[in-house]
Amino acid sequence: FPNGFVVLVADHEIAAYGCSEKRQTEQAPGAEENLPVAHEPDGRILSIIALGVKTKYQGRGYRLRVLDKLIEIAHLEGCRKVVVETMQAQESYQQRGFQTVRSRTDGGISSDVMSLELKSISRIP
Repeated sequence: FPNGFVVLVADHEIAAYGCSEKRQTEQAPGAEENLPVAHEPDGRILSIIALGVKTKYQGRGYRLRVLDKLIEIAHLEGCRKVVVETMQAQESYQQRGFQTVRSRTDGGISSDVMSLELKSISRIP
C-alpha cells in the first residue's frame, strides 16, 4: 500500500516515518502475517502498522505531523476509522481524538488498541 507510507525528512535524513494498511476489520496484524496479503484495497479502516521518530528528532512534534498525514491519507482513501495498537505515545494519539478501545497483554508486553472515528469521508477519484 504505497499511499499508506509517510516519510518526514529533516536535515537531509529520515527523521520520522509512518506506515499503514487498509482493512475491512479493526484486527491488528499478527507478527507472522504477510502484510501485502493482509492489505485490503477496499478496506474502510486504516490500520497504522508503525510510527517512529529517530531519537535525535524526538520532542519536535514530528510524531504528530506524521500522524496527521496518516489521518489525511485515511480521509483521502475513503476510510471511516483509523486504528493503532501502541505500547507508548498514547498521549499523541489522544491529542488527535483517538480513544482507547481496549488494553491487552501479550507475552508480558502491554499495549493499547486505540481508534479514531472519522467525521467525514472524502475520496479522490
